Amino acid sequence: MKLQGKVALITGASRGIGRGIAEVFAEEGADVAVNYVASAQAAEDVAAWIRGQGRRAVTVKADVAKRAEVEAMFDRVWKELGPIDILVNNAGIETIVPFLDLTDEQWTRLVDVNLRASGCVPRCSAGARWRRAAKETS
Repeated sequence: MKLQGKVALITGASRGIGRGIAEVFAEEGADVAVNYVASAQAAEDVAAWIRGQGRRAVTVKADVAKRAEVEAMFDRVWKELGPIDILVNNAGIETIVPFLDLTDEQWTRLVDVNLRASGCVPRCSAGARWRRAAKETS
């Protein structure tokens, strides 16, 4: 198993590509944090499947476009599974309407989830590691 002993956090892991990644990582030996924003049941189904593979799993609700939720997500995963070795920044959304019909709110949400979060999530990951290291040395 290539990922034995590793902890992975996968954003948007309750369905689609994220779910597939979570399942493959579990098959390869990783413990997996399943991030979701809307469907707790779908996320729990993924986590149950992972546990069925003999791996640890936790579901974590967090909107990746909201820094406070992302920071809380990292803290919870660290507390329940340990340090995160692998981050898969998979969450994304689409709004299927003609471009000129997009509302300002839809455009802002698209940019927040698909662009801003791609920077926020890794930065929060680094921040979580730094905060833990500071606590451990004080």
